[in-house]
Amino acid sequence: MTTNCTMPEKWWKVSKEEEYKKYKDLKPTDVKVIKEWIEKQPHLPALNDNQIIMFLRACEYSLERTKETIDLNYTARTKLTEFFEQRDIERNKINIAMDYLQIAVLPERVNDLMVVVGTIKELNDFSKLFVDEYIKLAIMIHDMTHLEYGSSEGYIYILDLKNVTFSLVLHVPLTLAAKALKFWQYCATYRIRGIHIVNGGHVFEKAFPLFKPFLKPEIVAMIQLHSNYESLRKAVNPRALPSDYGGKCASIEELSRKAQKNTQLIKEWFIEEEKQRVDEKKRLSKPKNDFLDIQGSFKKLDID
Repeated sequence: MTTNCTMPEKWWKVSKEEEYKKYKDLKPTDVKVIKEWIEKQPHLPALNDNQIIMFLRACEYSLERTKETIDLNYTARTKLTEFFEQRDIERNKINIAMDYLQIAVLPERVNDLMVVVGTIKELNDFSKLFVDEYIKLAIMIHDMTHLEYGSSEGYIYILDLKNVTFSLVLHVPLTLAAKALKFWQYCATYRIRGIHIVNGGHVFEKAFPLFKPFLKPEIVAMIQLHSNYESLRKAVNPRALPSDYGGKCASIEELSRKAQKNTQLIKEWFIEEEKQRVDEKKRLSKPKNDFLDIQGSFKKLDID
């Protein structure tokens, strides 16, 4: 379902005027060019200036990349219904996901980079592992960061695998993981600027080959492994790390609950956002990059 109604800018705590003032390479004329281009694409939903700013910054102000990424993003949001429908944080399965999945958004930036920590609590009952809901929750929180904190130079991700077992990994459907990884890399309104894996150990060594085919080479090259938190503190400024890791910020539990609360506060925004979808019947030309065609990647896997 598409809508020609532009999302109200009231949801963004950082105004477009503040964005223009802070980032000199961000030009209102470029936003205007993208908005006019969208108007000529009948299959695309209308976007407001704040939304376009996120894409422009993620694409390093390239107008052509911005256009392609907007198309990919909303095509994915339309096709990947398992991640982008029923985005209600009060639903029972998402509540269960909130009990186990911890995503801490750090209030301090490092050189204008947002730092996000992801970890999972000990989970032995796999009947509570609704992978699509966990991914949905993660994307919802990510969307929330744009409204809450505005645009940024990019994102640094810290994944703590201390409670991840290989049995848990095997309960993750590869098709879902592949779709999520493709969206994260090709469609994002943010740039990936660093990936740090903590407490990976043998589980990471065994699991990584399953997911590597769905990662760009440049993303694989970003991954840094840390056997302990001291190593992590040498790579990421402690003022932008949770207290659990010897950092200066609040604990992962506190930061995760804050992120969930902020996401809950924009419940109405998610309802409206679900109307911003692509109408394929009105598309004038085929997309340049159908990243959702992941079947070829599975041929590379030597697993049952």
